[in-house]
Amino acid sequence: QVRVAWPAGSVGPRFRIHVVTMSRPQALRRLLDSLRAGSYEGFSVAVVLLVVHPGEAADEQRQARWAETYGLCAGFRMGPGVVHKVVNRSLSGGLLSQWIDPWAAQDPNEVLITLEDTAEVLPGWFGFVARLTQRYLDGDPAAGGDVSLAGFGLQR
Repeated sequence: QVRVAWPAGSVGPRFRIHVVTMSRPQALRRLLDSLRAGSYEGFSVAVVLLVVHPGEAADEQRQARWAETYGLCAGFRMGPGVVHKVVNRSLSGGLLSQWIDPWAAQDPNEVLITLEDTAEVLPGWFGFVARLTQRYLDGDPAAGGDVSLAGFGLQR
């Protein structure tokens, strides 16, 4: 499990964005550029880049793509106030392990957003996610809240 060092005083929902990647630097670059174009001001946000190592048996070309991918992650910043963390992950455990195992909510207000490196987001994506999350986390049925919300997808 990967822990995030949230800044002191961060309140409200805490949004943890996991990016799962391995050795697709071109696709990852598009995703990172699209994330960087979003607005996160006023929110507690952490981006955790989970870089899956292909293993020692991978050929030289794949190892080189992994190294380029890791370098992109190490140099990535979304902006001031956003927590950044890069984690080298083992290939063992399969895809489900890469999505689920790194996360255990640190408090009831932590929201996980998982993106694969082949995804891209629109500049206003985070505003939509934040408003939707705040509405449901509020829990007041009169205001449209519903604490039973477990998750939602962002596919088009």
